[in-house]
Amino acid sequence: MDEIAARDNLVLATWKAARGKRTRPEVQAFLADLDGSLARLSAGILAGTVPKGAFREFLIHDPKLRRIHAACFEDRVLHHAILNRVEAVFERSLADSSFACRPGRGSHAAVRRVQQCLRRYPWYGQVDVAAYFPSIRHDVLKALLARRFKGAGFLALLDRIIDAYAASPGCGLPIGALTSQHFANFYLDGADRRLLANPAVRACVRYMDDIVWWCDSRAAVRAVRGDLAAWLAAERGLALAGCACPAQRLGHHLLWLPHSAGHLAPHPTQAAPLPRPAGWVGDCLGKRAGRRPAAPAGLRRGAGTHAARRCRRVAPGRLAPSPLPVRRWARVIVMGVNRVLRGGSWNNNGRNCRAANRNRNEPDERNNNLGFRLAPAQKQETPPLTRRSSSPRRPHGPWQKPKATRRVSRSCSSTAESPPGRRYREVA
Repeated sequence: MDEIAARDNLVLATWKAARGKRTRPEVQAFLADLDGSLARLSAGILAGTVPKGAFREFLIHDPKLRRIHAACFEDRVLHHAILNRVEAVFERSLADSSFACRPGRGSHAAVRRVQQCLRRYPWYGQVDVAAYFPSIRHDVLKALLARRFKGAGFLALLDRIIDAYAASPGCGLPIGALTSQHFANFYLDGADRRLLANPAVRACVRYMDDIVWWCDSRAAVRAVRGDLAAWLAAERGLALAGCACPAQRLGHHLLWLPHSAGHLAPHPTQAAPLPRPAGWVGDCLGKRAGRRPAAPAGLRRGAGTHAARRCRRVAPGRLAPSPLPVRRWARVIVMGVNRVLRGGSWNNNGRNCRAANRNRNEPDERNNNLGFRLAPAQKQETPPLTRRSSSPRRPHGPWQKPKATRRVSRSCSSTAESPPGRRYREVA
């Protein structure tokens, strides 16, 4: 408690909490009397009168509708002061398969880990907890923290922070508080260890309450899901969200970001406002990793390029509608009478010569196939080069100085002797 209430720790916590929010009135009021504010907060920590428990409630669309409860600035400083001392303890207690709210990790690191597993294992299961933050039980969370930390005063402080908010009697953590993120991530650490201890699980990744694991068969995935659901209900009081197809064979949409085994895709809110193809939905079985949706009739995707760059332009009326729309960056407009033959490939032999080629290879496939591109050549007349003297160059060694030559001026007929050490040719 003394380390948390120390002035240097509170100053660092104030700097972190005020970052990007210095123009807000409550932040300016706190910083206007910084010494007095820190002294009152330090005394409140030692006396056990903090936190205040005042929250500001608002809604966001991210893209899902979420209800955020932002703590007052003094409580945010308190949260940062606590995490300055105990974040390393949380980090050491978490399994390696967890990627949320951890230094050096995050959603992109989790996606890279998922991509590695997609290339190695054939079957996966993906689940998430229904209403996770509002369903966290206070008594279970307090018991888990008591097993990890010591000190009656510090545990009493954590209990007051937990009891400051409740979505229902005895349950819930506020979305938007710094301590809630670490408490919620620590709350499901037992699920990670449960999966890693299962011999049927080849690998697993968890990002907060989104969990994905890999097995060698569909039956193994379903068995692991049943065991995980029973453990969450008995040990944590949580329930899994409804899932019609718990065992999937490497779909395109997984966890929180749409991706495949070879590339990252933008978030649906940042992509083209087109309906998502049915072949990209992860709930469908039988989809293998690394397979992009088929291009519309008349178009062929080039190997490693967009359809707009490698395609065969067809006559108007021959482009049949397709149930799989093309993304914004791959749209091709076919209109007019002039057609251009672009792209092209030469796959091993002349019989495979074509205007555009698409091979269904895995993302990490490498080959040495040849390629070419057809483009109209415009005939140009090259200007005549300057005629030079046809006399052969006389070799000379480093011990010989080049002979001085005469330089003919184009503007006048007079000649001038060139300085020694520079070679010139006679220009006609």
